[in-house]
Amino acid sequence: MRFIVAVSLLLAIGGAALLVAGFLPQPRVTAMLAARAPDGSVTQAYVASFQTRARICGLALLLIAVFGVRRPQSPLSPREPQLARPDLAAIAIILIGAIARASLLTQPLHYDEAFTFVEYASRSPLFFLTRYLHPNNHVFHTLLVWLMPGDALPLLRFPAFAAGVLLLYLTWLLGTRLHDRATGLIACALAAGATPLVEYSAQGRGYTILACCALVLYLVTPELDARWPIAAAAIAIGAWTMPVMIYAAAAWAAWVVATRRPLPWRSLVATAIASAAATFVLYVPILVITGPKSITANGTVLPVSFDVLRRELPRMLADAWTHWNLSWTIAGMIVVAVAAVIAAIRQRGREPFFIGAVVALALTIAMRRVPFARVWIFLVPLYLIAAASGLAFVVRRRGVAIVAIVIAALTSWNAVRLTARPDFFEDEAMRDAPAVARLVPRDGQVLITTPLDAPLAWYLRDRRDVVVFRFDSDPAAVRAALTAPKRYLIASRRDTGLDAFHQLGLGGTLVPLHVLDHATIYEIR
Repeated sequence: MRFIVAVSLLLAIGGAALLVAGFLPQPRVTAMLAARAPDGSVTQAYVASFQTRARICGLALLLIAVFGVRRPQSPLSPREPQLARPDLAAIAIILIGAIARASLLTQPLHYDEAFTFVEYASRSPLFFLTRYLHPNNHVFHTLLVWLMPGDALPLLRFPAFAAGVLLLYLTWLLGTRLHDRATGLIACALAAGATPLVEYSAQGRGYTILACCALVLYLVTPELDARWPIAAAAIAIGAWTMPVMIYAAAAWAAWVVATRRPLPWRSLVATAIASAAATFVLYVPILVITGPKSITANGTVLPVSFDVLRRELPRMLADAWTHWNLSWTIAGMIVVAVAAVIAAIRQRGREPFFIGAVVALALTIAMRRVPFARVWIFLVPLYLIAAASGLAFVVRRRGVAIVAIVIAALTSWNAVRLTARPDFFEDEAMRDAPAVARLVPRDGQVLITTPLDAPLAWYLRDRRDVVVFRFDSDPAAVRAALTAPKRYLIASRRDTGLDAFHQLGLGGTLVPLHVLDHATIYEIR
């Protein structure tokens, strides 16, 4: 109760502060905002919209604070649930998966994680907690990365890695609770080597955190009447990491409605209200500073026409299916898929994966969005649990531990082999980024073009003379920034025409200095 009162008091103070900011004279607010944004981006129209958002959010925070004090959450039951301890076989499988993921922590940066590090995690929390300029800002994950005591790659990737290892335990636990020990072991073994789970456990992104939050929902369902605050917290943390948590939350809610009798509708309503309020509170700084459209209507999540949806959705589903099954051979892919179908038949379609997949697909169509295939990563553990249930039906129970360990070892090795290949990167030149950072001359300015801009901006973060030319850069501003007598260009060898460079209109001749496997360092003469 004291915790609830303390939180409500903080929300009331925050709401009152926003209301004050919303009703201050506009010139004063303009001066306050301009002091933190001296680049001239604070216009009169922005100040007016900022004050409107401040009033609305301030009033909403006050209402949440009052409701929290008058209607406190029901306390958890006196006996806290005991998490099951994994047996030796489960520990061995989790260890195999952890080793596979740890082996990739030092591999060169991928584009999106580099963009996150450079544009968000390397800045003050006052920046990334209040601005949602790109979906790369997985806010909760960005905060965890910022809290790391250093900028070595393994440290920056540690939050995703820790969540990826935790995901293996949660997969084992959920498979065991939904079915039996054999299912839990096989599901954990499949998850240990599932390519998307391995990949995003070794990249500085928030997808493994999202997947963990989704599995927590299913784990608390048997005690939902007492544990709905945990479910609400899981949804809020997942949504603060990525707004696409709405897919996972809707899938879980549909599964509860389809499988639980009597239906715990009071707990579902409480979870929905509490999670919505908590998510709103966490996003208030962003809602006030950059506005709700920065979340709902940025370039990558805009709705598309039904013609585009009809054309692109099958491609996205095919990409997701291919990505999920990279770790197995074609025969293995067929076996896993058939086993999942067997589980669906045995459970009469009540498996979490099938209900979740239908709901997620329905939401995608209803909202006319075409998300990246990785958005569906929260379904991967559920799919593997369904497949493990079907496999456990035919595997001898005595030998299931050995079979699961062998599966984990083989698929983990294959997943590491695949995700370390140059063609697994957005551009193979990213594999050369560490070498480029060592070889690039230090006697002049360095021009970096897309897609090497984000990775090399991180590797060359000690170089103040680096000039980044992204797809959204102003060519005139880039030309004006290139003032040094000696200038160098780093380009991907895939871009044989060097179109991005020629768009700048700098003139001169490009003289190769270092030709690497996938990238070239030029001097601009």
